[in-house]
Formats: sequence, structure tokens, C-alpha cells
Amino acid sequence: MSVLASPIFLNKYSIQSAPSMAKAVGAIDLTGVAKVIPLFVSLNDEVMGQKRSKRTAPKEIRSKIFPAVFRREYAVTPTWLVTCRVNGKATNKTIGPVSQFTEFEACQLGKQIIDALREGRNPFIGAMSFGDYFDKVRTPWARAEKRSAKDEIGVFNRYIRAKLGRLRMNQMRAHHVQSLIDDYTSGKYPTERRRILAKGTVYQIIAIILAVMNWAYRRGDITENPTRGIRQIQVNNARRVRYSKAELASIGVQLESAPPLLRILFTMLLASGRRISELLNARHEDLNRQACTLLIRQTKAGRSFLLPCSPEFMAAYDELLTYALSGNPYLFPSKRGVGPMSAPYREFKRVLAAAGITEQRTFHDVRRSVGSEASQLGIGLMDIARSLDHADATVTARHYIVTNHDQVRNTLTQTSASLTAMLHQHRSSQPH
Repeated sequence: MSVLASPIFLNKYSIQSAPSMAKAVGAIDLTGVAKVIPLFVSLNDEVMGQKRSKRTAPKEIRSKIFPAVFRREYAVTPTWLVTCRVNGKATNKTIGPVSQFTEFEACQLGKQIIDALREGRNPFIGAMSFGDYFDKVRTPWARAEKRSAKDEIGVFNRYIRAKLGRLRMNQMRAHHVQSLIDDYTSGKYPTERRRILAKGTVYQIIAIILAVMNWAYRRGDITENPTRGIRQIQVNNARRVRYSKAELASIGVQLESAPPLLRILFTMLLASGRRISELLNARHEDLNRQACTLLIRQTKAGRSFLLPCSPEFMAAYDELLTYALSGNPYLFPSKRGVGPMSAPYREFKRVLAAAGITEQRTFHDVRRSVGSEASQLGIGLMDIARSLDHADATVTARHYIVTNHDQVRNTLTQTSASLTAMLHQHRSSQPH
């Protein structure tokens, strides 16, 4: 009798209770099947009889110095680990290979990890790359706390990321930063516009690296500050430029055919001595027409400033009202959205070119022109400093009062005539 037709097989699969199925089974030629089944049964018995080899767990040896740290005896690379709690759950974190750390050093690092987690700090930031740290830790903070966050992000992405971005935070050393500085100052890495970066640009690069690493050290993200020995370069890029009477006359002619908002903006800059960003971010609600004052909510120094508006400024504002947009609160509204318009640098360059001014001129030179003109009119230094919202009159005298040769000659002519007359007074008293 075949195996499939045996009572045991039929009873196991309940074929006896199903006559139709039993007939179907009996109708199959089971001669070949009966020869094959014993072979499979014997193979199955052989496989099931073998015990599967279990994977042995690596041996772990707890440190007697600091029990939270233990040594795991991997076959290839024995490693130090520490038991800690991350987000309320117990877990093991790798410290490093036994070949790199002694037991005492591993215990020190393990304790630092546990202490940092208890204080709410991330002890694993040192393993992050400089680029990841800047993106995930520094940038969110800078966007929330710094007005110059966009400038910092732009300089980092353009000049720092490609050279230092892949280094881990705990791998950064002073020679890495110094090498970057030397390469940029020597012209080893030219940009699209310049073979050698301007000193002012290199100054910004160094300042941002120092700021980020000092900030990381103060936060406790790194145990050592690799930029401690880096020195900032000396830069003397103070502009000694103001608009002359002839230049203002030529610019005035070209502004008549320029976009109206540019003409009004330039007029307001001349009438107030403000920074262009302060006027672009000013709102209609900040201007008191009865008191003729404009509240600058945030200056470069981070404080507010109440600007007394001159008649020329108010006249320009009356014209500006004709270009106000419904739903946009800014004095100089953007064409789209509800924000302020962008600084019209390109349009202003076209005006300067049409006016025949080939030397570099900026909107900020207007502010310098206001201070210089006030000094030429005999206004005191302290009054000029207050009108420009300078906390220190030294800044006003050093950077915002520009004198030309004619002014110097006129000053020396008047003082020399008076002083030399005193010196030679005895000659006039002698008898001829």
C-alpha cells in the first residue's frame, strides 16, 4: 500500500470524512510518489537532527574605575562603550577602540557623555562634521538671534564649506584654519571675479570661523577651541569718499528718468543721513506727520532711533504716498507680496554710469556726504554724531567727515594768517 493511501495519511488529513476526496486520491498513480517520499523523509530527519550553531555574544568586561563603561571583546576591534540614557531610554554608546583609549581615558569620556546628557547637551556633536554642525546647530540659532544670519550663511557656503566642511568638530585644529587663510590670501583658490580675495572678505571668513567655534566652545559642544591661536588680519578699508556738488548735480539729472522710487529713496537718504536698510524697512505707521518724526525700529547698533524729519524729507514722503500699495505697510513696497522692496543697486549703477561717474560710489557714501557737509557748514562734531546716531563721536570724525584739499587750504589760510600775525606782532610795534 502506498504512503498516501495509508490509513494514517487519510486520518491525518481527514480524507475518510470526505469520500469524494478519497476517491480522487485513490485514482492517482502513486507508484512514483511512493519511491520519492522516503528520500525526502530521510533528508528531513537528517537536517532536523542537526543542531544549529548559535552565534556567541562578545564578552563584556565592566570597568572597575567607572562601572558605566565597559569593554566589549569584538573579534576584530575590541571597543569601549558606555551605558547611558538618551531620551529616557537606556542605551549603549560607543566611545572608541581599545587601541586608541586606555581604560582611564575611556572612563573620563564616558563620564563626560553622561554629564552632558544630564545637563541637556548633546555629547556626540564632536563627531559631526563642521558643515553639519553649522547647518543643524548654528544656523537655526543664527536665524532666530542674529540680524546678519544671511551674511554668515552666505560666507560659510561660499568660502568655508568646501575647505573645512567635511572635518569633524573634534578633528578641527588651528593649522586647518590657518591653511585656509593662507590659501585665500595668497591666491591659491581664486574666485570667479578675483584672483586674490580682498582683505575685507578674508576678514569676514576668519570672523565667522572664530565666531562659530567660540560659540560651540562656550556651549560645551567641543572641549577644546581649535581657533584659540588664530589671529585676525588687519584691514583698513575705511572709505574716504563723499559726493561732490558736480556729482550730485549730474545724478539729479539722471534720476528724473529713473524709477520714481529710486529717485525718492536717494532724496530721502540725502535729507536724513540714514542707512538704506533703515529706510527700506521703515513703515507708514512709524512716521508721525504732525511731529515730523520717523521711528527707526532697529538700527545697526540694535536699538531704535527717533529721526527728526527735515522739510525736504517730508516733501519726499508726500510724493511717496502716491506709490503706496494697499495691504503693504512699508514706505518702499515690493512689487509682489507685502514686504519691502529690495535695494535698487543695479538701477543705481545705471544712473551713475549715465551721469559719467566712473569711480565706485555707493548708497552709504550719501551718509558720509551728510556728515562731511555738516562739518563744512560749521556744525559741531557732537551734533553731527547725534544726527548720524553714532554712540562715539570718534567714529564720526574718523569715517564720516571727509575733507578735500580746498577745505584744508581754506582752513590753513585762515589759521595761518591769524597765528603768524601774533608771531610778528613785535615788528609792527617797532618804529620805521
